[in-house]
Amino acid sequence: MKAIFLIISLLLSFSCFGQKERKKIILIRSFEINLVRSHIKHFFNSLKEQGINPSNVDIIQFNGRGNPKLIKEFVENYVIKHSPDVVVTNATLATAIARPFLREKNIPQVYFTVFDPVDAGIVADLENSKRENIAGAYLLYEGDVRGELFNEIIGKKDDRVGMIYSSYPSEISSFKSWKSFFDRHGKYSFSASMINYPGNNQLELKKLLAEFKREVEKMKDEVDYFILPDGPLGVNPIYVRWIEKISGKPVLFATSKQSVKAGAIYYVHPDVKRHGEIAAKIVVDILKGRDIRLMPSQIPRPPVMFLNLKSAKKYGIEVPKKYINSAKGYTFY
Repeated sequence: MKAIFLIISLLLSFSCFGQKERKKIILIRSFEINLVRSHIKHFFNSLKEQGINPSNVDIIQFNGRGNPKLIKEFVENYVIKHSPDVVVTNATLATAIARPFLREKNIPQVYFTVFDPVDAGIVADLENSKRENIAGAYLLYEGDVRGELFNEIIGKKDDRVGMIYSSYPSEISSFKSWKSFFDRHGKYSFSASMINYPGNNQLELKKLLAEFKREVEKMKDEVDYFILPDGPLGVNPIYVRWIEKISGKPVLFATSKQSVKAGAIYYVHPDVKRHGEIAAKIVVDILKGRDIRLMPSQIPRPPVMFLNLKSAKKYGIEVPKKYINSAKGYTFY
């Protein structure tokens, strides 16, 4: 247990609207990746912009390091005992683990960097019709914008698409979303393989990469294209590079700007800055006394698109001009 409390860092003290009583916010990171860092940076910036000054709101930040046991122990042994005014959870892993404890203790929970909170069992619905003590910012657009873009870019009946995803919660949700898309269209051959997500330390990530490379080797002659899920595999450009190196096949879709720069053809995502701002606004509203049970979950609109036209040209893929225009500023040549 000592290790848990050693990695708790008291980052900032904020004052909220001149109140004398000190407020406490606990922020739990699932792990450290670029997308998480970006969302949290904009979250903190937005808190400052909304008038919270360093005086009487403590923000305690905890990094779960991708370890479910560590996150659960922190919630049980620290969060519950200290009764914060609000708990902010970043990414699906920490959000899902903390949810039952915070529900039982009636502690407001604000989440962000979560792909599909409904499929992950975090919320009953995005409108919060059941008036639960949770709200936040999610990443999956209704109507499957990403799948429809795939359909317009590729659109051939004999296409064979492969996906490798891990047991990380958001990647399971991402697989379900893509499978639903392919089932609806019916003209694609879709095959997928799940590997175990062991954790986020260096040894565990080496195991994850080794298993990933084995699956690419098995699948390479059975597919024409690969797609990567929303989660650790999709956001890390190393997986894009290894797919191309082992299979010689293109990665049509990945889930970070860095992965598109590394060679994936496209990515559609909510605006990173707005995503962090939504979570911050919910927190500020709670500190002002607004009831979280009246707040729905939200997603920034419109989506932001990233394209790699160099990769598209390399593999003979023609991207419609309308998408090139809408991705202006986020296109890699």
